[in-house]
Amino acid sequence: MSKPTQSNATKKIKLARSGLAIVVLLAFTTVILSAVMQRSESPKQESEIIRLGEVLDFEVVDTPELQRKGLSDRESLAKNKAMLFVFSESGQRCIWMKDMRFSIDIVWLDKSNKIVKIAENVAPETYPDTFCADDADRVLELNAGEAKGLGLTIDGKVSLD
Repeated sequence: MSKPTQSNATKKIKLARSGLAIVVLLAFTTVILSAVMQRSESPKQESEIIRLGEVLDFEVVDTPELQRKGLSDRESLAKNKAMLFVFSESGQRCIWMKDMRFSIDIVWLDKSNKIVKIAENVAPETYPDTFCADDADRVLELNAGEAKGLGLTIDGKVSLD
């Protein structure tokens, strides 16, 4: 007994299906490659400015006496509060944990509001070590974990308004 043969119509349907599958696969591949190439060719967009003034109240310390004291001898920093150290010019700015009773995040800003350094979860036990950053004219002290929670990153931009 011989093997049954497929009709010409059945062969044409199978061939059409195979052709259609190849066309769909090629179209999908073209779309994906186009998106990848467009992403790599497009200029990097400037990062979003995080508006800290909308979510935090700042206690500004702008004299040497207040800056030496900082958050020392306090039991805590209230939720949605921060201490902002403001200096008259950019330079190396160092923070220590002398007489601190809780951990904090420390964020250094340059004059264009760009974050130049972040030290997260700095504990009181680190004293007498100092934490420094160059080219900063402001330093922000936040409750530990808030820098990450606010989405702060090095080279990110912030607004204090």
